Amino acid sequence: MGMGSPAQPDLRHARVHVELAVNPVIVRIGRELPAGSCLYEQVRAHEWQHAQVYQRFLASAPQRLRVLIEGTEAGVAGEGPDLPTCMQAAIGGWLNEQTAELRRIQAALDTPEEYRRLTTAYATSH
Repeated sequence: MGMGSPAQPDLRHARVHVELAVNPVIVRIGRELPAGSCLYEQVRAHEWQHAQVYQRFLASAPQRLRVLIEGTEAGVAGEGPDLPTCMQAAIGGWLNEQTAELRRIQAALDTPEEYRRLTTAYATSH
């Protein structure tokens, strides 16, 4: 069976369509913090940093994914049926790596120093 036959389709020119999205980011602040208070604004600003990380990460993801897809296609070099399997494995691994990186970036915002700063702000506001 040659390339392009029904049993072994030619996938060298196949298109890959991937949609990336995150759920809407909702910043919730405890009701014990009066809206508009200094502490409320500090907590809101801290949480907004987390929301911005998601937005920036998602905005830059298509380029990172494009590089992965092109590299995977080149690595398979048009070997037909192996391309979908390789692409699925590559994208699955990429998603796991991206999730871990996003968690690392988010955790870097939640330092002990930042929690001390917010705790101090809370203590001085009461």
